[in-house]
Amino acid sequence: MTKDQYKRDSLIIIFFLHVSLYYQLGNSQDVPVLKECDPADSTTSLLDDNPYQFSICIEAHDVADMPTPSDLSIASSTLLRTSIPPAAPTEICNLDCISTLVNGNVDSAGEQLITLCEFIDKQANECGRRVLIHCADGYTETSLLALTYLIYKEHLRLPKAYLKLQETRSFFVYQNDVHALMQLENLVWEHKRSRNELDEKQHEKKEVIYERYPWFQSPFFEGSFPSRILPFLYLGNLNHACNGGMLKALGITHILSVGEDARLDPTEFKVILLDNLFDDGIDSLWKHLDGCVNFIGK
Repeated sequence: MTKDQYKRDSLIIIFFLHVSLYYQLGNSQDVPVLKECDPADSTTSLLDDNPYQFSICIEAHDVADMPTPSDLSIASSTLLRTSIPPAAPTEICNLDCISTLVNGNVDSAGEQLITLCEFIDKQANECGRRVLIHCADGYTETSLLALTYLIYKEHLRLPKAYLKLQETRSFFVYQNDVHALMQLENLVWEHKRSRNELDEKQHEKKEVIYERYPWFQSPFFEGSFPSRILPFLYLGNLNHACNGGMLKALGITHILSVGEDARLDPTEFKVILLDNLFDDGIDSLWKHLDGCVNFIGK
């Protein structure tokens, strides 16, 4: 394996995660560098080509100006002049997107996000162009647009969109954004309903659907899931451990708790509690390490 191949393979393992064939989330280091760019620039990719053939790169950040319909119209016209997939794109369209709805006008931002989702859907699914949604850490600021697109494209309610995205990758949503996301969900569904894009089953009341996801409305739910470190291993906090419904939804059956008792039903979960041990960076885990590793390994 050459050095360049190693860098490329490492990049896809660490940062580059598929949501769908044409719609993908990543770190800003995944953004391809055009030949006229300086590869030494820390804001651009380590790669000097575009191996995944991205035609559109959308950066999510908290001070973004949302693209206007006019901006998206110009972007569409520009993309028409580039090569047609599966040929490699000759030009990359770069756009911005907001990463939070806190302190913003949800109605206005929601309409802009719906318009952006329509643009992504057309370019990705009708034209076959690949879209990269990226942010600085590849984990936090992409979540708003990723969840919105799943709600829009797959006609999902927010809890189901959470689970759908988690199937592919871990992500993070601030607790203050959850209520705004629920408002945004209503806007997307009203938009779909006004265009007669929902079937009979999808006209079921939101309240009825939410009853199937009690973990989402639990006082222990902070807006995000624990982080998946390995296919079978999650890293979380006490509130995650206390939300038994969420653990079940994620398929988590065994809990290793350091110093805090989650008080889970022992008939539903296997729990190991390291009592009299504080998660303060001072108390040593050393004497417990073999038991912890054996518990995880089983």
